[in-house]
Amino acid sequence: MSASAGGTDPGPSSPGMEGGLRSLWPAVTRSRRVAWAVDLSVAVVAMVAVVITLVLVSAPPRPDATLQRTAAEADEQVLRLVREERPHFEIHESTLRAYGSYLGLELWSAENAFGSHCLMAVERSKDLFSEAGCAPPPADLFIDVSSWGDAFDGHPGEGIIRFFLRGDTVDAYIYFLPGAD
Repeated sequence: MSASAGGTDPGPSSPGMEGGLRSLWPAVTRSRRVAWAVDLSVAVVAMVAVVITLVLVSAPPRPDATLQRTAAEADEQVLRLVREERPHFEIHESTLRAYGSYLGLELWSAENAFGSHCLMAVERSKDLFSEAGCAPPPADLFIDVSSWGDAFDGHPGEGIIRFFLRGDTVDAYIYFLPGAD
């Protein structure tokens, strides 16, 4: 009886039966191996470029300035503005914290009776809040101060300064309107 009659004859030898891929590797020419290596290198470089582009595009813009909390205490002008201009905020005056000034605006934060954080931009020369806002945690708290017709302390042009309260710092971003200097 032949081996094929018993159903055990594997037939002609196949690469998988005699060493698998190792037996195919010598059959691949050197130029083909170089082409594969080049293709793989190009694919890796392209993937790295895509990842770098995504990281750069998705990264938030850097602030124009970062103001640190200072040891300054609220004076009578700031306390009066809190009481008279924003009584509905119900700010706890004992929680007022200063962050210094930026382009003629003093930044202050506080907590209110509702458990929200508040951010205020005081313009002392005009004796007013340029802007003030509150937001409950964990919402991002920011305010926009417009410069319509006015300059930002010597910076020409119209636009806004966006201030973000970030823990013990306030980040400032300047956005000028198109066509502004």
